[in-house]
Amino acid sequence: MHSDIFIAATGLMAQEKRLEVIANNLANANTTGFKRDVASFGTWLDIQLRGGLDGRAEAVGGVSADTSDLHGTFMYRTVTDFSQGALRYTGNPLDFALQGEGFFVLQTPEGIRYTRNGSFQIGADNYLITRQGYRVMGEAGAIQIIGEELQCDTKGRLRSAGRDIDRLKIVKSPDP
Repeated sequence: MHSDIFIAATGLMAQEKRLEVIANNLANANTTGFKRDVASFGTWLDIQLRGGLDGRAEAVGGVSADTSDLHGTFMYRTVTDFSQGALRYTGNPLDFALQGEGFFVLQTPEGIRYTRNGSFQIGADNYLITRQGYRVMGEAGAIQIIGEELQCDTKGRLRSAGRDIDRLKIVKSPDP
């Protein structure tokens, strides 16, 4: 392929990937706890300097294994922006928000998962759960509510029926 056409084509394909990321951000803009993704771009020269694709880069277009004479751009990776979003009062005593870093810990059928979506409810078995039915974890395990009322202080300590029951398990990063 002619080099000038290749360069233009890689730019177009990279912009298509960028628009896919933007479309996903817009589609989830009103999802509680959603964090937007930001696309990072690089050039084929970056690949040469780094010694090849390192598993994080996503090549755009059909490219031969020999990139020594190629130029152009590619979407290197997407990075989730974990900066603090706007907090809003919902009036629901089971809606929690995290200010600053951290994730709520959930028990799912696939194992432990993490979320910043603090819109919880009390399940039929009196466990604190997500809208999908996943149990919210405390420091002592899944949080079971005593009675029908739940209070949480700014440190994540939970009280129900006048008794301390647990503290929300918050992790700084979902990475091990």
